[in-house]
Amino acid sequence: MKSGIRLVMAAVTSSLVSAGMLHAQEAGTWVVVMQQTAIKSGDAVVETVERGLPLLVREVNGDQLGVTHSRAGWISRDAVLPAEDAIAHLTEQIKANPQDAHPLVARGLIRNATGDHSGAIEDYTEALRIEPRNRSVYGNRAIAWKQKGEYDIAIADYNDALRLDPTVSRTWHNRANTWLLKGEYAKAISDLKESIRLSPNDFDGYNAMAWLQATCPNGKLRNGAEAVRNATRACELCRYGHWYCLSTLAAAHAEAGDFKQAVEWTRRALEIAPQNRRDEIAKRLPVFESGRPWHAVLPTQEEVALSK
Repeated sequence: MKSGIRLVMAAVTSSLVSAGMLHAQEAGTWVVVMQQTAIKSGDAVVETVERGLPLLVREVNGDQLGVTHSRAGWISRDAVLPAEDAIAHLTEQIKANPQDAHPLVARGLIRNATGDHSGAIEDYTEALRIEPRNRSVYGNRAIAWKQKGEYDIAIADYNDALRLDPTVSRTWHNRANTWLLKGEYAKAISDLKESIRLSPNDFDGYNAMAWLQATCPNGKLRNGAEAVRNATRACELCRYGHWYCLSTLAAAHAEAGDFKQAVEWTRRALEIAPQNRRDEIAKRLPVFESGRPWHAVLPTQEEVALSK
């Protein structure tokens, strides 16, 4: 499916460029990555992103666009396409080839990223009519249902995705995030354990487990020492390069009673976090400085996103 989407998006780029149909790329608009490319900070590559990924433009400087994915940085204007142009052209492809699931999925990915969750669900549902055993589309639709707040429907889609292929660690991880939003913490822990077992070198799994062990509203499931171990492993695997892993390590140290380390890691997370995430991290700093751990109530989607 991913290779098919890449081919579809390549055709979209070629058609729009040749027709001179591209809209301006401005701050506050969405763009779609049209070729594998680097997000940079100065000359340093902070992240490599794949074709088809939607990104929100936060700043424009000549031919460089300021964007944020896992890390904030700059991407070449030539490497992306305005989302509205991509959607319009994909719609024409769907009309011309109504039995091809790839442009439906590609349009669904863009719609969901830009906030049109209902439109994304419609696209994924039609794609599943064409390819009813496509595991990744069930997973994509589950994400859209979760973002609409329909957690039970999202869980059902994750269940179907896992029935079709139980070996994909990301599906277990994503279902765990949905269990968190439902307050089903023990089920979230179980899914995260399976995610880590399947992908023992994926720092996101360790990070999410550590966040839950450090901040879970259910005190019986918190474990400061385990949280520090898992958060440290996540940081080691990402070479201490992701702000949310540093923030989780801070929360883990606080749960373990080491508030000096909690304050230090929170400050380091703030140094590299994108602007739109800093308030969420900064509000924990005075809590740690006062010698208290950070315990969530029922996590919001924002807090689940922080745990990745």
